[in-house]
Amino acid sequence: MHITNSMSWCFALINNKLAEIFLDDEKKGINGYCYVDRNRYKTKKEQKWIETDTKIHQYSYRKNIYKRKDGVIFQSIPFETEISR
Repeated sequence: MHITNSMSWCFALINNKLAEIFLDDEKKGINGYCYVDRNRYKTKKEQKWIETDTKIHQYSYRKNIYKRKDGVIFQSIPFETEISR
């Protein structure tokens, strides 16, 4: 996982495709994702990140719901939305 300010990102498999996924640490949710091409990442360090991250982060996404391979469900949290607790 790679941290920038209060948001982290990592590589993940979303619907069996390689993606960068953006996580909001404060809200414990997923902000979004974008599909990426593995060939874009050329260094050994980047390839290692892909290997380690995708073993942990495997999701299916449908109707604003992320479901992890082990059955844990995460809701999509838009970037500018505040959550009342």
